[in-house]
Amino acid sequence: MPFTVATLPTAPSPGNKLLPRVALLLAAGLIGLLLTVSAFAAPTLVLDEDYESRSLAAFTDLLLLAPEDQHSITDILSPPFAQQFRPVENGDLKAPANNHNLWLRFTIHNPTAEPTLHILEVSPANLNRAELYRGSQRLDMTPLPTGLMMRSHQLFSITTPASASVKYHLHLASPVEQPVFLQLLDYASLAQQVGQQELVSAVFMGMLLVVVIFTTARAFIFHDKLFLTVSAYTLLTIAYHGFAWGYFGDAQGLLPPWDRPLMAVILLLLAMAELCYGKSFPVFSQDKPGVWPKLFNLMTAALVFAMVTVFFGQNVISTILVNTTVSTTIILLNISALCCFLSTYSRLILVYLITRTFTVLIYLVALLAYYRDLASPETVNSIFMLISCTTVLIHSALVLARHRQKQHQRADENQRIAVLGEVSRAKTDIVARITHDIRTPLSAMLGASELMQETQLSGAQKDYVRTLQRSSQELLQFLEEAGQTARFNENDIELSTQLINLPELITDTLSSFRNIAAERNLELICDIEHKTNEWVLGDPSRITQLLSHAMNSAFERSEAGHLLLRVSGGDASLNEINFQLSHLGRPFTQQEKNALDHNAPNQDSRINPRFAIIGQLVSLMGGRINARTSPEGINKLHFSLRLSVPKQLPSPQPSKMPELQNRRLLVIDKNQTFCDIICKQCEHWGMVAHSALNEPNALALLHNQKLLGQNIDILLIDYNLPTSTGLAFAQRVYKESAENKAPLMLLLAHTNINLPQQELAAAGVRKILNKPLSGLTLRHVLTAELHYDAAKEKQKPTTTKNVLRCLVAEDNETNAQVLTRMLEKLGITVTLVGNGQQAMNSFMREEFDLIIMDIEMPIMDGVEATRQIRSFELDQRPGRIPIFGLTANALDEQQGINLEAGMDLHLIKPIRLWELREAIKRWTHFNPKDS
Repeated sequence: MPFTVATLPTAPSPGNKLLPRVALLLAAGLIGLLLTVSAFAAPTLVLDEDYESRSLAAFTDLLLLAPEDQHSITDILSPPFAQQFRPVENGDLKAPANNHNLWLRFTIHNPTAEPTLHILEVSPANLNRAELYRGSQRLDMTPLPTGLMMRSHQLFSITTPASASVKYHLHLASPVEQPVFLQLLDYASLAQQVGQQELVSAVFMGMLLVVVIFTTARAFIFHDKLFLTVSAYTLLTIAYHGFAWGYFGDAQGLLPPWDRPLMAVILLLLAMAELCYGKSFPVFSQDKPGVWPKLFNLMTAALVFAMVTVFFGQNVISTILVNTTVSTTIILLNISALCCFLSTYSRLILVYLITRTFTVLIYLVALLAYYRDLASPETVNSIFMLISCTTVLIHSALVLARHRQKQHQRADENQRIAVLGEVSRAKTDIVARITHDIRTPLSAMLGASELMQETQLSGAQKDYVRTLQRSSQELLQFLEEAGQTARFNENDIELSTQLINLPELITDTLSSFRNIAAERNLELICDIEHKTNEWVLGDPSRITQLLSHAMNSAFERSEAGHLLLRVSGGDASLNEINFQLSHLGRPFTQQEKNALDHNAPNQDSRINPRFAIIGQLVSLMGGRINARTSPEGINKLHFSLRLSVPKQLPSPQPSKMPELQNRRLLVIDKNQTFCDIICKQCEHWGMVAHSALNEPNALALLHNQKLLGQNIDILLIDYNLPTSTGLAFAQRVYKESAENKAPLMLLLAHTNINLPQQELAAAGVRKILNKPLSGLTLRHVLTAELHYDAAKEKQKPTTTKNVLRCLVAEDNETNAQVLTRMLEKLGITVTLVGNGQQAMNSFMREEFDLIIMDIEMPIMDGVEATRQIRSFELDQRPGRIPIFGLTANALDEQQGINLEAGMDLHLIKPIRLWELREAIKRWTHFNPKDS
């Protein structure tokens, strides 16, 4: 039997030898395993003698766990978790958002024979969690150095035994994703770093404080608000860095996220200060600002909105708003500055643009380096400090350069004005001499034409004389305006203070433009608000001059339609009266608008002397003025005057007069604005007003009111109706109405329309009212006409007479002679007395057909004499004798007093012959002779 030796599988024998190929495979696998393990473990940091400061990023492993995976250090040290760590790659050392658990592991080896003491610096400081473990033992955060020495970092004291290796684990958590920096320092390096940071901070803060003091002082010295803007911006920069570094409260860091909303608010305020600076500097063209001011205001509103959202809580929406608005502000300022430079080529704007562009680029590069772990927080902080300091200094330098530039321009302008002033004075003397020389023969021409008008002339010759007088008056007005322009110097003007009836002054001023309005077929409309102060204190000649220049300017540029002057009360505390003159036509030029400015360049004032005078007169009377053209092409010149109210006012005329109460009036005019204003005035007097734009509408309204039993009492008819003349329309209404029921009809016409009295009487037209029609004139005429209708019933019956006896009471000898000759020309017998008492005595002794009574006379005035005559008539004589009041006072108050005393008509001096003839014919049925 063969002998068999039992052998183990591992025993060396030829049968148990490994094949060479299998041995090679095993060796390769072992090497690969070793390589794989080394690839997933960071190297150990070996401390050497030259060591001072080193980053641990290259010596650190990391493990990232979800927020819900809460594990202790014991779990992390166990093999299942220990094998999951991997080395940190470039830019990979970041704390994830949403409080993910980040575990870091690093090993330090001390080859020396002495234990070492180091500081582990963990930044940023706003991490939610930072826990350091040596083995399973947790290390406390070191209190050294104190918070006053180091900011935006968390420090741990690390002791490494001699000739030993120690493994550390660091547990971190952050609300947002941000880079994490681990720095190992010795105490000497830490002290040096802290000292350098404090020195840089002190220098930086000192420079900013100097800028604050400097700009604030300049703002008060030069009264320039832009210096205050720079000062506010610098203070906000100091506050931002102070809170970021922990000088004020806990350190917040320069970059988000922040624990409190304060840093976001300061950042938004900095952006608002930048916008304010850009708008005040400005970084857009002043001549053609375009939409930039509106965009700046819109951006400011967006910043305010973002600030409100931050106050309600820091969330995703508020963070997006803050980042978006601040970034948009930076882009908006840069684009605005670029557009401004391309249009103005201003060197200051170029410096501003270059500075902002470079600071933005440097900021972006530093931010990118920070988030890519290419630069330490200290480096980024230094760059941000440099950017802030550079921005503040450049802003201050630009404001100083701008102020110096303005000073040079002002000095050059003063020198130029001084030179031009001498030239202007020489021209003024020449113009004044020429206007004076022209006025002398022109006055003779006017006097001769007036004398010629009193002679026997044919109809054509009378038209020639009227044309000559009108043209001469216009030429005289132009000469007066030219003389005022040449002589105008606000430094030589002293404003007088007189009691003014403002509506009367405005009416008289507008009346002088009737002829030019008629020739150009323009409606001249005046709307005086009833709440406007009627009596004011001011300089009537300067107000008249101001209104005349404004009206001349409007006529020059007006093309069609109407000119509307609105007068209303302004700020009662300032005693303001607002005037607005509007019309269609050529828009205002920029030079004209500049000339209205009291401080306008002299060149604009010389080119537009009329606008310069308007602006200076408004300024003298403490007012404000502006001119604008609406998109519809309506030019509006608005100015306000400060006209104080007298302490003792004359007795006001009641707005609701008995003669006008509940009277129904219809105004027919193709201009809707004119109709509206007339209706508003009449309704204020207690009347019922209607309006129509054409004849068919007017006829329909007349018939409807008749069917309702509310007949129209008064018709105001424009002569130029759309399809016919106002006279033809009045004649139609007169024929359709019974003669005793026809409404009171008044015709509205320009002064260049002359109609025979026979045609007017045939159409039932009582009077022609010239345009522009003022409220004073309309109320005067309506009151007089209605008073006449009421007095006809009380008047003693008369028949047509061949001889008329008139009693004239006038204390002025010259006026009495003129009035007597006028009456004698009309074939009237005159008895002349010198006062009211004599008039009363003569009336009691003799029979008269008419009395003309002056108002202001000695012993007894005309009002009292009229009262006594009416009282005597009630007791002794039947009927009622017509009494005409004659006065130089054109006010409505005086008219009301005269009519209340018993007078039938209110005549204003100087009285014209035709006016006297018509009044006598109407009230006495006497046919005066032709003069």
